[in-house]
Amino acid sequence: MRSNVQPRRATVRRILGASLVTVLALGIVASGAFATTATAAGRESTATGTRADADGPWSVPTALTGTTDIVDVIDVRTAADGTVVAAMYRQVPATSQLELRVAVRPAASETWGAPTVIDTLKVGRETVQLLPAPDGSVTLTWVRAGSENTIRTSTLTAGATVWSNPVDIAQGTRFFDVTMAIGASGKAVAVWNQSSGRSTQIYVSERDGASGAWSSAVRLDDTPADTLEGVPQVLVAPDGSLTAVWSEYGPERQAVKAVDKPVGATGWTAPRTLSAPTSSAWAVRAGAGPDGEAVLVWTASGEPAGDTQLETVVRPAGSTEWGPIESLGAVDNVVDPRPLVAPNGEITLVWVDWRDTYGVRTVTRSATGDWSAVRTLSTEYVPEQFDAEIGPDGTVQAGWVQNATAGDGNGRVFLHASRVDGVWSAPTQLSRKPSGVAIGQVAGGPEGRATAVWHESVGSFTGQLWTAGTNLT
Repeated sequence: MRSNVQPRRATVRRILGASLVTVLALGIVASGAFATTATAAGRESTATGTRADADGPWSVPTALTGTTDIVDVIDVRTAADGTVVAAMYRQVPATSQLELRVAVRPAASETWGAPTVIDTLKVGRETVQLLPAPDGSVTLTWVRAGSENTIRTSTLTAGATVWSNPVDIAQGTRFFDVTMAIGASGKAVAVWNQSSGRSTQIYVSERDGASGAWSSAVRLDDTPADTLEGVPQVLVAPDGSLTAVWSEYGPERQAVKAVDKPVGATGWTAPRTLSAPTSSAWAVRAGAGPDGEAVLVWTASGEPAGDTQLETVVRPAGSTEWGPIESLGAVDNVVDPRPLVAPNGEITLVWVDWRDTYGVRTVTRSATGDWSAVRTLSTEYVPEQFDAEIGPDGTVQAGWVQNATAGDGNGRVFLHASRVDGVWSAPTQLSRKPSGVAIGQVAGGPEGRATAVWHESVGSFTGQLWTAGTNLT
């Protein structure tokens, strides 16, 4: 029976605008997800778990916040020099406002700085993204709601201790699903969804260089009325060329769309369909490696009523063309995809789906194009919340929430596993004890380092953020 489990996107849409108290009580957070493989169908391995302790590779957990606040971790990312940044919400007591906060831990240090308030927002869960750039900076992007919505960004430059004043990218009504990418030259591009009546549209703004100004917004889609777009994705190639992709939800069929802007071009190409014309495709996610190799993954179903499949296309480094669609096998109730591309060309997918229960799955495509067997990382029921990142050396870090093991008490716990040199570690429990709400994020850093930040309940609605890391000095 799965009547108690709902797809995350539908659930999150319903609680946008709800208080953070309600959100935390539901245990809903940002996540990623996804995949299986045709060559690996039916061949699945399962990890066994271990518990973290002071003698293990993880540092002893330390508190990042106090015990009297309503807090939530949003994202954790690592800058090029190993500096770690965590983004979080704190609900202002006795108000309907959220403080958007960031905390910074210097490279290889165990000590975090005090959280900095970047903005104060209305209670809700609009898009917030942390993005490390090749120049060593970290950029925070978010939507500020008001009489007009504003897409804002602030940057912590390499070696700095103070975040820049917020810069407004665009103003309008009903902005959501903002995604940003930054290239090696500092070229930045932001894409987002904007609703209008019963339809949504995809818009883009660009910035040339770290000190440049953001361009006026340009519409990318050409969809008719009564058509909705999914979360857009954007890629910046090493040469500065741009690609944006999204899922188009029409009245009769869903499809994956893409547009490009080659180097030197003044405008974007017309949208083209990447998914098969005989299938419906949705929930596209994109990933790219440092050399420009890119991968798209989406969920698709054939006609008239075929199985739901995971499909992927790969664009080699330096190419402008996507390869053929590869079917990765039948799946059930997949959450959003998380494709990760290593410097050596390997592509690792991490996702949550339903089999005997909801669980975290992973599969890897070698540099020569062969897919591994599907592996299950989790050891108990997973309530659809997970995170996965890849470090500059290709080490994959995965963190997820699952039910506590029988005998450990009631509640949920946050676990971690890593893929190093092609081998996944056994899961390690990072939570100190089971909690009514367990929300966590993980970041990959240089030399295989990992950092995790997670939430543990204190009272009925209050909680505390905890953190730990590996290879700290």
